[in-house]
Amino acid sequence: MEKEATHLIDYDKIISQLCRQKFSIKLLMLLRYPNYVTVYVDNFHIPVEIFQHITFFLEYYPLTMSKLALVSKGLYLNIDLQSLYSRCLKIQNHYSNICDQNYKLKDVRNQSHELCLKLVQDCGLLLKHVKFQTEDICLQAVQQNGNALKYVKNQTEQICLEAVKKNGYAFEYVKNQTEQICLEVVQQNGNALEYVKNQTEQICLEAVRKNGCALEYVKNQTEQICLEAVRKNGCALEYVKNQTEQICLEAVQQNGSALRYVKNQTEQICLEAVKQDSSALQYVKKQTEQICLEAVKQNRLTLRYVKKPTANIYLEAVKQNGLSLGYVKNQTEQICLEAVQQNGYALKYVKNQTEQICLEAVKNNCYAFEYVKNQTEQICLEAVQQNSIALKYVKNQTEQICLEAVRKNSCALEYVKNQTEQICLEVVQQNGNALRYVKNQTEQICLEAVQQNGYALKYVKNQTEQICLEAVKNNGYALRYVNNQTKQICLRAVEKNGKALKYVIPEYKFLFHS
Repeated sequence: MEKEATHLIDYDKIISQLCRQKFSIKLLMLLRYPNYVTVYVDNFHIPVEIFQHITFFLEYYPLTMSKLALVSKGLYLNIDLQSLYSRCLKIQNHYSNICDQNYKLKDVRNQSHELCLKLVQDCGLLLKHVKFQTEDICLQAVQQNGNALKYVKNQTEQICLEAVKKNGYAFEYVKNQTEQICLEVVQQNGNALEYVKNQTEQICLEAVRKNGCALEYVKNQTEQICLEAVRKNGCALEYVKNQTEQICLEAVQQNGSALRYVKNQTEQICLEAVKQDSSALQYVKKQTEQICLEAVKQNRLTLRYVKKPTANIYLEAVKQNGLSLGYVKNQTEQICLEAVQQNGYALKYVKNQTEQICLEAVKNNCYAFEYVKNQTEQICLEAVQQNSIALKYVKNQTEQICLEAVRKNSCALEYVKNQTEQICLEVVQQNGNALRYVKNQTEQICLEAVQQNGYALKYVKNQTEQICLEAVKNNGYALRYVNNQTKQICLRAVEKNGKALKYVIPEYKFLFHS
């Protein structure tokens, strides 16, 4: 325990020093108990003397924690320190009144009951200077701050209970530990078992039910206590002195990674561990095919922990996710087929591609065609039949491949390298607007296009009267795309759709006046 303070610390000066320094500091405020705050400090680069002041002062003046937290937040998040510092000052001014009362109380000879009661309600630690303590004053003090228990001269069970309810760490100051007090403490914080002088099985059970790792502090471990501990936290197995198969099974069923603490591993224990957490495979000392298979069934990535993989293990991994093929060292055709059938993109990991493997890959995912090293006509046909846009990845295009692609999607004409009239005719007959992708337009191709869709006229480079007539016959509104209107074209357009009259040029409007 630190020596008591004999003077007030100049915290304006300390906070100013903290603000001026360019250090990395992070204070995390962690609520462990109701209305109780513990401060954790990480990444220190603070002068020792300042840190000593801070830790020493926090023991007596907890509200300062808020002040330090604000400053550290400002430093950590790089926000306006000046505004935060102003807030710190308000907190300090509020608390300085209590500190002044502290020193006034020390000098008061005739302390009234009412004065003492009021002061400890504001700050329980002022109980230190109360000359004539009564039970109600002590109760008020520990209810305000559990740590005030250390100043209670005549501790009663009720006072101690109120103190530890407020702050579990106040248990350190309990002189007469009763079972009820001990139970109250360990129900709040299992690790408080460390300070219990007379441990009973009930107290230990409550402690490990709250925190399995409190088993570390149990003096007389029983199988029941150990089972309760590992059921709460499998990793509490680390503290079990006499491990049984049942305890180990319970531990790994709660947390597979607890396998690392098992002294005598059995296949059953290992299986249960990898079922709960597949990554526990890395802690298995004697890997069997069954254990490894169970692990990769759960998660393909555990394949990396398999020491001696077999074909069956690899098969199971790629069945779960074809991309696991990337971890397979000894690839077989069967493994590769399973992989690409599960995920076509696994083709990129296949070392020795066969036509069958590639076909299965593009059947699963046409975009896997991008990874085909040896493109055969059959593979290309399969790819474009799945998705005509795959044509852009075909290195050696044949007329048959191109025809299959454009039949699937006329817009694939854009990716045809050698456009023949037959291919172009096939395309525009099913989609006139595909005329925009035709590199060498002939009158026949254009006629077929506008007969399928009059609006295709807008893509015709060399318009003839016959092409325009066919376009407006299909759709009167196509008149809007006619470059050189004639009487016949206009008449045919309006005949097809009266509303096309708005696109007739002024010189031919008279044709339609009754």
